[in-house]
Amino acid sequence: MKNTILHQICPYFFLLLLGAGCGSKGTDPTPTGNSFVLELKTDATSLKYENGNLQVSGSVTTKDNFTLISKGICYGTTTFPVITKDSVILSGTAFGTFTTNIPALQYKKIWFIRAFAISRSGENKVDTSYGTQIRFYGLHAMKALSASPRNTDSLVFNWQGLKLNTISGLTSVLSKGVCWGTSVNPVPSGTRFVLGGSADTTGFSGAATGLLPATIYYFRAFAVNGADTAYGENYAYSTSFRDSEQYLYTTIKIGNQLWMQQNLNTSRFSNGESLKATNSNLDWDTTTNASFAQVSATNSALGKFYNHYAITESRNLCPAGWHIPNRTEWDSLFNRLGGWQVAGLKLKAKNSWGSTIETQGTSSFNADPSGYKNEAGVVLQSDNLGYWWMKSASPFAIKMTNFDDEAFSGSATSGVGYTVRCLKD
Repeated sequence: MKNTILHQICPYFFLLLLGAGCGSKGTDPTPTGNSFVLELKTDATSLKYENGNLQVSGSVTTKDNFTLISKGICYGTTTFPVITKDSVILSGTAFGTFTTNIPALQYKKIWFIRAFAISRSGENKVDTSYGTQIRFYGLHAMKALSASPRNTDSLVFNWQGLKLNTISGLTSVLSKGVCWGTSVNPVPSGTRFVLGGSADTTGFSGAATGLLPATIYYFRAFAVNGADTAYGENYAYSTSFRDSEQYLYTTIKIGNQLWMQQNLNTSRFSNGESLKATNSNLDWDTTTNASFAQVSATNSALGKFYNHYAITESRNLCPAGWHIPNRTEWDSLFNRLGGWQVAGLKLKAKNSWGSTIETQGTSSFNADPSGYKNEAGVVLQSDNLGYWWMKSASPFAIKMTNFDDEAFSGSATSGVGYTVRCLKD
């Protein structure tokens, strides 16, 4: 009985005596002085998961006159783990190969594992040695996921697959797929997931159907094995929608905002009443009514010019559930992208649709230049400048140019025509 108690106490006594503790991340604290006479190995090929435990094998051999005080396995989530009270599995005092179980590891983390031995040499010197380090992750890590709109109630996605473990052990994937929901960290439920049947490393393509229009959805890949279910990063994508005139708008989530990716193209207020169409420069020059004019006769996707009388209308120019952004909301957009000084560059960028929820890079806002319509009805600078109204009692607008990375704001007059980009309520 005394020997058993001694064997359990000694490792921690010598731990304090030798000053061993938690080593720095990425640093191997293994003593090297006696490595040629005391050899330790940790066997990566023996990893086995059974009944909630990870089974690990190690070995301690010697060519010299050493006495083992204690041996076992230590583990942690940083490289080169050392023995501590809460991360050691003891395994007797005999030389040779041994097998032990590590209970209740969190399989969504990467763990580093290695054998250790506390020994006394013939000169009565006590030391601690460590074996080869192995890396274990119960499930594969996920590769990137991307999606794009198919229509107003579905998105198509592509998942690139799994990053395979570099060691053997608990690596068999029982099932894998992509799930989605309207909140972060979605889990497979109901009809909101698709299982993939292709090779693990290549991923698969699929579709999320039955979605609400103009709604943000969060996607992530998942993989299941005998130990747990692992998930990839959250990706945010949003569905498209049609206005009352059946113009189609795709949408983009930037920060906590949902924006149209195209300029407004409507000729009606949200209550269905019509704006005045100006068919000549004279009409535009003389009107004091809420009016519009097509930006381009050959490219309807550029939307329409609206005068400021349309912006101040109480009938709401944007479709139901959307509004013209005010200065604070434009500020929020620009600050999310790194500030006014670089927002113009990022909003003009042509980039892949969608992003992870933390992305602050190029935005796919599609801020194409469309020029402006002056008070006399003449369209100017259609290849170089873009103007978007902001909601305000007096005429103010956002400007971006092909010559600057910056976004600008400035005053205007009620009779000029600028485009409109709507923001979800």
